[in-house]
Parts: sequence; C-alpha cells; structure tokens
Amino acid sequence: MKTAHNSKSIIQPHGQTTTSLSVDPAPDLRQNTTQPDANQAIT
Repeated sequence: MKTAHNSKSIIQPHGQTTTSLSVDPAPDLRQNTTQPDANQAIT
C-alpha cells in the first residue's frame, strides 16, 4: 500500500507518468504475446 502511494506521488509530480505508461505497454504487450504463445506451444 505504501509503495503504491509513494510511486503515484513520485510519478505524478515528476511527470514521469507518460514515460511509465510508454514503457509499461511495451513490455506488457511483449509479455502478453509471449505468454499465450508459450501456452499454445506447450499445448
């Protein structure tokens, strides 16, 4: 809880929200694509 609050407080004032969002979707999309791929390959 404290970490989430601290992260938001630091990201909001720092204005890194845009950077975090930009970096988040990139790895998120890659992981999402790799996860289903691996699952299908195993199946």
